Amino acid sequence: MKASIFTKIFTGYVVIIIIIAILLALISFPIIRRHYIDTLAEELENIVLALQLKIEPIVYSKQYAKLDNLAKKMGKKINTRITVIRPDGLVLADSERDPSEMENHHDRPEILEALNGRVGRSLRYSRTLQEYMLYIAIPVKHNDKTIAILRGSLPIWRINKLLHQLSEKLIEGLLVIMLVAMILASILSRTFSKPIRQLAQAAHNVAKGNFETKIFLKRQDELEELAETFNYMTEQIEKLFNNLSLKKEELDTIISSISEGIIVI
Repeated sequence: MKASIFTKIFTGYVVIIIIIAILLALISFPIIRRHYIDTLAEELENIVLALQLKIEPIVYSKQYAKLDNLAKKMGKKINTRITVIRPDGLVLADSERDPSEMENHHDRPEILEALNGRVGRSLRYSRTLQEYMLYIAIPVKHNDKTIAILRGSLPIWRINKLLHQLSEKLIEGLLVIMLVAMILASILSRTFSKPIRQLAQAAHNVAKGNFETKIFLKRQDELEELAETFNYMTEQIEKLFNNLSLKKEELDTIISSISEGIIVI
């Protein structure tokens, strides 16, 4: 069974819509994820910058017990893990663990960046907590000398949870857009297929000998030109057919006269 012109056009639109929707999902989700992580990193950086003012005098006075208590108190309050590390990598305070039980952090990428005077940032697996974390580290300075590294971190599962919710909203939005696009595609497909069907039916009528068939399309495009050309063609065919009919009648008359003359002779 042959597919109609409407089915072919509509199917083409649907395939294009699905491909575009998939490409949008594949492109937009990583961009949104990166943007969200960047935003979260900026917020985390603002948090550690604000904490830096409280921590700097305590670190300088080497009140490490007070420093650890402050880290644990502030960590619970702002729901963020806070770690203070000495420049040689020794952990001085941590909001979730006993600093004495933690390994040296000197080789951590965010710590190395902070030691170089920059804001350290890393998204990696934490061997201490055994989960993926987002880290932001800044140098704590006294008289332009780095006396410690202040680091804030958040578990990546929070980000993944929010991204999962965001992806659901994104998919719902894409489905709505696809539905609207398919409705528009159906309307456009009918707009294009209807005059083509009319032309096909008119050509079928002409083939049966109905030369009075005419098509009138109110369109400002090639289909209107095609309809006008079709109407002109049928007029010319009708004239040719009428001329042939007249010639045939004349020929029949001549043949009839010759036959009568032969009979008389």
